[in-house]
Amino acid sequence: MEHASRHVLVVDDEPTVAKLIQELLKIEGYEAEVFHDPRDALASFERQPEYYSLLVTDQTMPGMTGSELAEKMMARVPGFPVILCTGFSATIDGEIARSMGIKAFFSKPLDMMEFLTVVNDLLG
Repeated sequence: MEHASRHVLVVDDEPTVAKLIQELLKIEGYEAEVFHDPRDALASFERQPEYYSLLVTDQTMPGMTGSELAEKMMARVPGFPVILCTGFSATIDGEIARSMGIKAFFSKPLDMMEFLTVVNDLLG
């Protein structure tokens, strides 16, 4: 297994968005595992939490919100870094996300350079 600091969990129910994020991360040298269902992502994380070093998740998805997914992962691994992205959400904003322990909050469409800067900062 490669060093865990290179493995990013990408969760977005829109395949084109997830693929774009995956490709961006790949260009930067990260391994990105994509899930379209947050429940599947959580199951994979719970099987091997040490394998992943970062969660990049959409907020609005069927079955579970990104913030709920983040809470569950951070409960399992305190301080686990999370980047939350949203097109629109009446329930969460950057301030609320940070108060939950989420490291970064982005509105869609993503500013790709800013996004990669934050990923690199979080993963050192």
